[in-house]
Amino acid sequence: MGRKKIQISRILDQRNRQ
Repeated sequence: MGRKKIQISRILDQRNRQ
């Protein structure tokens, strides 16, 4: 249930780093 949220959070974090 929280796995998708973690994946989205990881992608958003990577995009925010750029």
